[in-house]
Amino acid sequence: MQSTQQKYPVAIFELIPISKTGSGFVREDTVNTADPIRIIHPKNRVIMNESIVRKPSEKTPGTFVNVPTRYIYNQEEIFVDKQDAEKMKTSIRDKIVFINGFITVPKDGAFVGLYEFLKNHAQNASNPNRVESLQVVFKEIQPEKNAHDSNIHDYQLAEALGFIKKLVKEKGGEYEYDEDTIDVMCNTFGVYAESPSQKVSALITFAKSKPVDFLELAKKGQQTVNIEVKHALQLKLIRFEGNAAFYNEGENPKIKSFSTVQNTEEKKMTSLGAYFQKVEGKEAYELFKERLSAAKEAAVIS
Repeated sequence: MQSTQQKYPVAIFELIPISKTGSGFVREDTVNTADPIRIIHPKNRVIMNESIVRKPSEKTPGTFVNVPTRYIYNQEEIFVDKQDAEKMKTSIRDKIVFINGFITVPKDGAFVGLYEFLKNHAQNASNPNRVESLQVVFKEIQPEKNAHDSNIHDYQLAEALGFIKKLVKEKGGEYEYDEDTIDVMCNTFGVYAESPSQKVSALITFAKSKPVDFLELAKKGQQTVNIEVKHALQLKLIRFEGNAAFYNEGENPKIKSFSTVQNTEEKKMTSLGAYFQKVEGKEAYELFKERLSAAKEAAVIS
């Protein structure tokens, strides 16, 4: 049987601790005991029911003005000038109290004005238009947004770890490492280790700490060089012959011999790109970019 009780939307606001070391407050039931429990918020804190809102100036485009606001119990209007015009009266019920660091506010009914007041408060850290010169006092807890942001982070982390997982293959209980690509990535991220497994572990640590940066750099570096190699082939600047890459013109045409057999052009392109991204391939890559630039200019002229 479904419940017929209506659920009203609510907002939760939390006080921001005064300092990172704590508020100096102790939980009441542990005062004067051997192990007092320190809390980050006072049991009760009252904040003023008056604030300001930054609004675009109607007289001077591009500038903002501070407009006084005020919370009055059971009133939706929060702007002082309009409240005064309608002769709204303040009372003791206008008091705003955070209990144990929190206040839960219905978004409708008698408290709709309180929600609008707190949401637009000049010292609400969650307010994108707050007055930045003022110290923040509280923030809105946004479970849906927090959950969404957490999910996005987990998706990005999974993608980053999946990127690394492709560099390791299990065969018969043993692991084979794509050492060329692993070395390239270690060079890209400034990661140093001895064995392939240690290098992969270091890459995983980096990916966990900065999954977005990891993906951006990993994809960008790999794609840029591979595109350059493909363009060089199209311009007939280079060719693959046997298990090596050569320039089609000039002295010392050989660029790189591959240590393992690469049976497709795609694999040869990837191996050459990986070599260019290594420390030992840096000088060769600089020469390659110079010759590729010249080949592009020649193609435009012709």
